[in-house]
Amino acid sequence: MMRKAFRKIHKWVFIFTGVFTLLWVLTGVVITLPEHSDWEKLRVSDKVSLANYRDITLSPAEVLVKLKNERPLFEYARSIHFENIQGKILYAIQDQDGETHLINALTGEYYVFSEKLAELFTREIFSIKEAVNEITLVNNYSIDYLWGELPVYRLKFEGRASEIFYVSPVSSKVFRSTSFGRIANIAGFLHNFAPIRTFSGSDALRWGFMLFVGLVILVGTVTGVYLTLPKRKKRL
Repeated sequence: MMRKAFRKIHKWVFIFTGVFTLLWVLTGVVITLPEHSDWEKLRVSDKVSLANYRDITLSPAEVLVKLKNERPLFEYARSIHFENIQGKILYAIQDQDGETHLINALTGEYYVFSEKLAELFTREIFSIKEAVNEITLVNNYSIDYLWGELPVYRLKFEGRASEIFYVSPVSSKVFRSTSFGRIANIAGFLHNFAPIRTFSGSDALRWGFMLFVGLVILVGTVTGVYLTLPKRKKRL
């Protein structure tokens, strides 16, 4: 009776784990293939020497005061670091809402990264001459943009239907997303159970599901070992 029950458990457990393992292996293969796409930064007029940093006259405290004057809703800084955009040293300040503000470290001027700059950087980095079809500011992740900096400008150009470009207004880096790259990103997204974290907002739930899958495989293995043992003969 027990052997029959174990056989049934083993059968259904490995139907589930077989399908799961196949998908996991396939997505693993996809994400190991080269993508040929990465964040690139404009190198034209982008060199900063030690002397440039010595010229900084504003302290972090003074910059926060200037930011408060520029953005009255600013309350406190989550983080402060330097960014170099076309040779300009900028304070990058992340506020209480996660929004990043750029302030020139030498002049105190509030730096506004515009759509025109996003287009200019993309054209110069990837040598694009075609007309631009779309420039939009993206504040949330989507099926086309699963990871990376936020917010970003999304750009599309004529004659490049398979390519989408994303420009970070904070670091001025540009990311080229290709059709294959998007497939690889989705595969990686599924491979590490990221959808669970995305939809639930809990990384603990993702780890819990991974533990559950591991336990299911363990149960299947134990029942399989039991079924391979020689069957006991009933005593007369």
